Amino acid sequence: PPESDDVPDAQAAADDGPPQADAANDDNAGNAEDAGAADSSETAPRLTAHTQTRLAALSAFEGLFHDARDYLEEINDKLSEIGTSHHLTREFLNILHSDILRANELEVANAALAAEQRALSEKLHDATRKLRERDGAFEALQQRETSLVQDRETLRAALAAVRLELVETANASAKREAEFGDIAKRLTARTVEANRRLRESKMLREKHVNLSIELDKALKRESQARHRLDELSAVHATEAARLAELLAALGKSEKEEMRLQKSLEAA
Repeated sequence: PPESDDVPDAQAAADDGPPQADAANDDNAGNAEDAGAADSSETAPRLTAHTQTRLAALSAFEGLFHDARDYLEEINDKLSEIGTSHHLTREFLNILHSDILRANELEVANAALAAEQRALSEKLHDATRKLRERDGAFEALQQRETSLVQDRETLRAALAAVRLELVETANASAKREAEFGDIAKRLTARTVEANRRLRESKMLREKHVNLSIELDKALKRESQARHRLDELSAVHATEAARLAELLAALGKSEKEEMRLQKSLEAA
């Protein structure tokens, strides 16, 4: 559709024509007046009162016609100003329309970024909570590992004591057997003493057997403790790997959050 600012120009173009015609009419009227004046000077005695009245009315009408032409020129100027103002107003309204659409796009983008930021914040809270749970489990595993290490050291000390006692018992048994052999060779008559020594030797042997059994049990406990320590070490390694993965995911989430915050600030 044609814009409204084109109308005053057309009107101005339309109004520009009549002033020229009016100027021509004015010239013709002036010539007519000069001719009429010349004729009136020649034919003044021939004009009647009615004719003179009509000529005066015609002169007054011509004056009004000239005033109307001036008024039309002023109106044409005002219409041109109104057309220019209307054109500027239309441009301003177009600018306002573009700004409103741009503001709408920015509001929609801001809402989307806010929703994404809320989702990332929830994920960050979940990751932080899981990380705290993993830290608690890791501390519990460390405490358990420390307790197992202490138990292992205690078992090693007990095993060393049992081994030392076993060595001492073996030495004592060997010494008793040597003494018994010497007494059996030299004192065959002292069978009672030999029997007593034999009973003592049997007791020592039983004690040695018991100590051997206890040693086997201690070795089994040590083996079980080592096996449990290996299992705990494997669990600890697995938890450490999972903790590293969680830390990496947390770092990635923090980077993504910083990027979104920068994008939001830029927006």
